[in-house]
Amino acid sequence: MQLLTGLVIKLMKMNKIAQYLNFRKWPKAKQHEFLFNLVLGIGFMVVFILLQNTAARQAVINSWFDKYIAWRFEIDSNKFILQNVLPGLKKSDAKKVSDNIVFLRFDRQAFKTLGRPVITPRDKVADLVNIAYKGGAKVIYLDMLFSERDYSPAPAKPLAGDVTAKDGLSRDRTLEDLLNEIKNDAGSQTKVLLPFETYEIDGKLKDIIFSSKGESIIDNHKIFAVTPKFTRGSDSRARFWMPYEGLKDQDNKGKIADVLWSVPMTALSLFYGDGQQLVKLREDILKRDRFNIDDEEFILELPDRSGAFTFYRENYKNNASVRDSEHLQYNRIQYTLMQDPIDKRTISSDHIGSWMRDSSHIDNEYIKFKDKIVIIGRDDPDCKDFHSTPVGIMAGMYVHANSIATAMGETQPHLTTTGRQVMVDILLILLTAYGYALLPSYLVKYFLTLLTLIFVPCSFLYFCQTNEFVYISWAFASIGALRLWLSVFFTKIQQRAGR
Repeated sequence: MQLLTGLVIKLMKMNKIAQYLNFRKWPKAKQHEFLFNLVLGIGFMVVFILLQNTAARQAVINSWFDKYIAWRFEIDSNKFILQNVLPGLKKSDAKKVSDNIVFLRFDRQAFKTLGRPVITPRDKVADLVNIAYKGGAKVIYLDMLFSERDYSPAPAKPLAGDVTAKDGLSRDRTLEDLLNEIKNDAGSQTKVLLPFETYEIDGKLKDIIFSSKGESIIDNHKIFAVTPKFTRGSDSRARFWMPYEGLKDQDNKGKIADVLWSVPMTALSLFYGDGQQLVKLREDILKRDRFNIDDEEFILELPDRSGAFTFYRENYKNNASVRDSEHLQYNRIQYTLMQDPIDKRTISSDHIGSWMRDSSHIDNEYIKFKDKIVIIGRDDPDCKDFHSTPVGIMAGMYVHANSIATAMGETQPHLTTTGRQVMVDILLILLTAYGYALLPSYLVKYFLTLLTLIFVPCSFLYFCQTNEFVYISWAFASIGALRLWLSVFFTKIQQRAGR
């Protein structure tokens, strides 16, 4: 009986609330104000949907998305927050797989010891490649362009640990011999990625020292060619990783003649397979381009992964600055890794005496290379390979590492669907319309502020759990801004009329 009585009381209270919110019971002036705000908000919502693929909308979405990526990075990097403030919050998918990535880097201190040559000494690069190769690395990516020969002369005084002083030609040969050894080692799982650049005019590949005069060390079985590019926005921030670069057909302009896979796509295929999955995808891409098929979605089958990987090609269409289309935004980079001298997965200048001069001193128990992706590069200021990202300025090798970690994660950061965003927009529009109708004018701005303070943290926590980004409603914000402007405008008119 008590339960039934309590239920009746609750229903009566709900009925009173429903009656209170029934705008048809309000005075005519309040009804008109409510409907005006409702129509105004829905109108703004429709306009913003129509602006979906414009640079203006992209700029606003990116500014919010950047904040969420940066906040997520801070949480992933802060054990205190994860353990004490938000203990129920899971690590991002990219953070979970980032332990599979190891860095070997040249930094400023290293180049001071080496005389800071213009070109990274190829024999020292070979030392690091050899460490990873002998340690059983699955993938090695050399984040440096080999467009020129190592012309640095032999040092007048050999460095400690060098039996003989090597000139540039000998240093190049040392690295080339090691790459050929890896290429011909059937018993090793190690694969090496070498970056290639293209000419902007005709889209042809530029030669590197290991691929010229018709001879190439690239076999796409053990040694792979990749493009080091990633996609930037109009503000030059590195936000999206690029699946592949289409090499132009000189005889049939506008069509793709070949595909140069990106660093994250190749690393993903080699980590969870043998790279042959990319061969079939290449034919699929060329076929779709040849027959003008607009579908941008592609599926990469990965034998050793729980599921296939879906990615989307880049399509500039009429505006090269627009890159947050419905599909491409799934290629957004989730930043979880940053250069850190105390990171146990990084060998830096702190160990210059043990690894730069004599690789045999490396203790493989300190860093486990077995079955890892090893990225070898430079983060010294002289390399000029630094990029603006949502979490600050970052060396190129770390942008690639975050791109790989994002692709390897089960869920990539992405914008919510239009349907879900519309539902959120309508909810906020209704709350705003009721707020203007039911609250005194001086309380409305506090009400809108409270809505924002509630929505943003909830949206961020939802993003942390799902990687799905629901941005704050433009319609909601526009109603508040326009109504505030109108109130100021009419107040000034009344003041002038009273003079």
